[in-house]
Amino acid sequence: LSYPRRSQTLPLPSTPTEIRSVQDESSYLRARWSQFDLFMLLMHLLSCALHCYELFTILVPSLGLVYRPWFGVIRSPRPFIMLRFIRSLVRFKLPRNRIKQIIKRSSQQIQNVTIFFMFFMALYAIMGVQLFGRMDYHCVLSGTNPRNVTIADLAIPDTMCSQKGEGGYECPDNMVCMKLDMSAHVEGFYGMFNDFASSLFTVYMAASQEGWVYVLYDCLDTLPSYVAFFYFVTLIFFLAWLVKRLERFEGGWRLVEIDHYSRSSNSPQFLHAVVNSTAFQISMMVLVLLNALITASFVYRHDHSDIVRKEIYYYIEVCFTVLFNVEALLKVIGHGTRGYLRRGQHKFELILCVGSTLNLIRPLYNMNIFTYFQVFRIVRLIKASPMLEDFVYKIFGPGKKLGGLVIFTMVLLFITSAISLQLFCYVPNLKKFTTFPMAFMSMFQIITQEGWTDVVVEILRATNDSMVPFVAIYFVGYHLLVTLIVLSLFVAVILDNLEMDEELKKVKQLKAREQVSTLSPSSVQQNSVTGVQQTASR
Repeated sequence: LSYPRRSQTLPLPSTPTEIRSVQDESSYLRARWSQFDLFMLLMHLLSCALHCYELFTILVPSLGLVYRPWFGVIRSPRPFIMLRFIRSLVRFKLPRNRIKQIIKRSSQQIQNVTIFFMFFMALYAIMGVQLFGRMDYHCVLSGTNPRNVTIADLAIPDTMCSQKGEGGYECPDNMVCMKLDMSAHVEGFYGMFNDFASSLFTVYMAASQEGWVYVLYDCLDTLPSYVAFFYFVTLIFFLAWLVKRLERFEGGWRLVEIDHYSRSSNSPQFLHAVVNSTAFQISMMVLVLLNALITASFVYRHDHSDIVRKEIYYYIEVCFTVLFNVEALLKVIGHGTRGYLRRGQHKFELILCVGSTLNLIRPLYNMNIFTYFQVFRIVRLIKASPMLEDFVYKIFGPGKKLGGLVIFTMVLLFITSAISLQLFCYVPNLKKFTTFPMAFMSMFQIITQEGWTDVVVEILRATNDSMVPFVAIYFVGYHLLVTLIVLSLFVAVILDNLEMDEELKKVKQLKAREQVSTLSPSSVQQNSVTGVQQTASR
């Protein structure tokens, strides 16, 4: 149990009193590593006792002792003993205040990035429930029992489908598109948008860039392609490229009033004060959050209950739309038309109100054309955190550099897709470059690094042996370009946007110090005379 504390080796506790007096400076348990060593010793003793108990149940069954497998949980903390090995190899000394500063700064960065990441996770989880729902339709042979499906009944490979005319994949003539009653264990959990929890899990797995293209293919087979392309391309950009590579150096959660607006001459003063009040802003944030939670609770079951459930949610959506329209009307009256349209946030809210109102029209509501406006209300929650609002503004507000980089990436993707289409469209049995959309998706898949090796290997196998080295150099060079250069440029531009405000603060601090340190001669002379008078009086 010996442990070097403050470059000294503490002796073992001699008496129980020494162990109990944790507050004593010379106590053994005063050091955190000593507490860890004592904890590990207790865990090993309990583990040995459990092992002896297990042997007794086997060797002496007459005692009637019973051993349960879950008793082995006691052994789980034992691997932490490796921390002692790491401690013996890595030794460094830092002042306690310095360690606290590092922990505080790192924890704040992790907290801010996690909040930003979870926000987009929840947003795309809700969008997944609203756009995709349950995807249980598969191509099967005619006469298949949907509750007892075998591998022989499915298409090879298993393929999602949609009814004719709905924009997805249509089964061949010898098969039918049928809804299969499969449990979540059979479906595999991944790629499900049945409810908010399943959708959140799918979004998290897709954000890790592992297997997301297979979910994309299922969505392409189930729904019109533009819906899946929009959803997954933006998901990968925000969650896999943008959010995970951001850091924030200061700021915190707090709710403040919106920026001050100059009241129009013909706007009521009372109404202007109401729409600018903190209570009004909190009420609207609560309504937005409540609307998001209710929207996320919708579950598709693809039976008669969906019709009744959707009817109930329709009237709930009518109530929320009326409330948000009233809010927009109050702000227009309170700020005046020009004052209201002067701010970009109000323009965004007005667009949401118009789109949500159109969504209440029965034919449009049934077609889910304007459902996006309902889902994007949750973006308004960014205003609840000034830190998050400032964070978003620094990334997207000065969007000249970031927008130029996005345009450069898209142009590069289009150029490389066109070049690849021309290079490999003639290769037989290679369908990845038969059309420009297929070539575009193949090159985009390489950018995301999701299964890009499978793409390259498939191309190499279909290519002539004499051209294999050149094809390999082509795709390896493209992969290095987009992963090591283009994505690094994204990170550099974003960090540069975040550091611009910090540099301005440093410049202001330096100017303030110069003003304080630079005194006029008259003030210096006056201060010296005052000091002499005080000394003489003493």
